[in-house]
Amino acid sequence: MNQELILVFKAIGFGLAGGIIFSLPFVIWRLIRKQPIIPRGNKLKSPMILYTGIAVFGGFALLSFSNGRPYFGAIFVLFVLAYIIGLVAYKRGWRG
Repeated sequence: MNQELILVFKAIGFGLAGGIIFSLPFVIWRLIRKQPIIPRGNKLKSPMILYTGIAVFGGFALLSFSNGRPYFGAIFVLFVLAYIIGLVAYKRGWRG
């Protein structure tokens, strides 16, 4: 198997494991206090976070492709596409 693909899978696995380990105490605490696990947040008032996400992950994708890491670049491009979809939805009236 390609070495870069193994690194991608390791990064995804470690990211998921770290996220679960970090969020588990908060989930348990909210369950004990009988609060909703995912609280209702404020609605999106400005698309600036969407533009920032496109710029940041687009930059990461360009750096990954220029350093010869196409798998990492492809994952960052998927993040950029998600932010673009969010921006299109925001422009059509969706606010969260």
